[in-house]
Amino acid sequence: MSIWTTGGRVKNVAFTASVEQLATPALYRRGESDLLERDAMWFLNATCEVPEAEPNADPVDFLGIDLGIVNIATTSDGEILAGRRLNRSRGRERQLRTTLQRENTPSVRHRLKKRRRKEARRARDTGTPARRAL
Repeated sequence: MSIWTTGGRVKNVAFTASVEQLATPALYRRGESDLLERDAMWFLNATCEVPEAEPNADPVDFLGIDLGIVNIATTSDGEILAGRRLNRSRGRERQLRTTLQRENTPSVRHRLKKRRRKEARRARDTGTPARRAL
């Protein structure tokens, strides 16, 4: 990769990644790359245009899913996903966050920042907003 810096363009910047991650920019790289620093770690974000894969087959059946407040999801087949495990882990995270917020030290603020990002990733991955327990 080459990176544009205030001192000029730096070419042949070495970086590490998995085999799949290295193959994607080699085949589909388009546009700019950004070098980001977060928590003393450096990340290279490369813009790639990957073509969509063709669907394998036509769908036979359909399944409707209702994302709700009381239950995480309810399918059109009648299956109810309550999310007890998810709510339990959110309760533990909330309790830990409350305990950490009582202390006001630099190391605790750093740990809270890391936990905030972790909780945001989990909420994004599960596809449900964090709910307040009653």
